[in-house]
Amino acid sequence: WVRFDTATQSIYAFDSANTCSYYFREKLIDSLAMTAGSSNSCSNKTYDWSRTDTIYNVIGLTKSFHRYNGTGNSTLQYNSNFGIIRYEDFSYMGSYGHQYTGTMIGCFINGIKYGDTIVTDIREINKNIPTVIKLSQNYPNPFNPNTKIKFDVTKSSSVKIVVYDVSGREVQTLVNERLNPGTFETTFDGSQFTSGVYFYKMVTEGYSETRKMLLIK
Repeated sequence: WVRFDTATQSIYAFDSANTCSYYFREKLIDSLAMTAGSSNSCSNKTYDWSRTDTIYNVIGLTKSFHRYNGTGNSTLQYNSNFGIIRYEDFSYMGSYGHQYTGTMIGCFINGIKYGDTIVTDIREINKNIPTVIKLSQNYPNPFNPNTKIKFDVTKSSSVKIVVYDVSGREVQTLVNERLNPGTFETTFDGSQFTSGVYFYKMVTEGYSETRKMLLIK
């Protein structure tokens, strides 16, 4: 059974083993009153916290759930205005492990666009761990209308690749997520843009590089 305590805004579950020393036959599952950074080791090592965040210029309550189950851990972030905005999972497989990360970069709610809703493709082309971080020259170059951009990541890190026009205006975000080590490739579709010089910039932990490409129609 589950009990909701309106005084503390907390939810408790029956604990037949009484593994939580703070509550008799109960363990805390979640609490709307918990502040950022607070934790609860009695609920399967669950960490629940809430804070006010601005997502796509909209202020809302963001709540995060971090759970460890003995073989791995997962984090789920939920925003009151947008729903699930981030998911991260890491599971151990002997001496190895695998990690999945997903972050919402844009959405439509009631016909209103938030964030970047342009869908791009990121393809891992080599699982070998590169020795250096690198942003390669696009190919083909010049191109019409599509071109591919290859880049190397040496460690698990957040990677962002953005395309700018010749005036420095941001025209498209190609990559904006956390990636594991490897060699990746993404595609820029210039069909909706005019001919001319464009720049693409890669930014990750301790690295930033910009290259030039030419769209000819």
